[in-house]
Amino acid sequence: MTLIFIGGNKCNSINIKKLKPYEDTHREPTEHEYYWASNIFRNQFVPYINSSAFTNSFVGQMFRYRIGTRQSLVQNIYEFLSILVFKDINFVYSPDKGIALWPFELGFFRNKFLEQTLHAKEAIFFVDYISETTTFLRFHFKFRFGNLIKKKEFLQSCIHSLLYYASLENRFHLMRDIIQLVLKMIVLSKV
Repeated sequence: MTLIFIGGNKCNSINIKKLKPYEDTHREPTEHEYYWASNIFRNQFVPYINSSAFTNSFVGQMFRYRIGTRQSLVQNIYEFLSILVFKDINFVYSPDKGIALWPFELGFFRNKFLEQTLHAKEAIFFVDYISETTTFLRFHFKFRFGNLIKKKEFLQSCIHSLLYYASLENRFHLMRDIIQLVLKMIVLSKV
């Protein structure tokens, strides 16, 4: 009977060795690939991420999630704007989860344009990745190029998006007052 279990374990361990979620060899991009990616970054990513279309999508997805998990609108807005003001951007891409700008604070969101572009050439845009062995998720976390977002313009666009969504619900004045209150709270917390 012991021999059957030994044979079974040996068989299972062989199958486990064959089961691998993602195999990749890391190589640096060629000069042509790097030039192509830097042009994509400069001419497509930066203008798109700093556009109102991106911030509307970003804010809409973030608050669809956050409103469901928190009860206070003031607390949601305060936490959101504090993260935008005080935390550094950490651009992360996961083929399974999507895009993250602040992965630990705000989580991931979906953006079809960015995901399709990054999925084609992940190794060119990112220096390194982490592969989770139990869930088979990959996270590309070291972006090869500079900062994607101009924080001041992005903050302004996010505030405009919040006001836009509030106006759709006939709550423009309420959102305006909450944003003014939250910005004063952020200034006071800095002092």
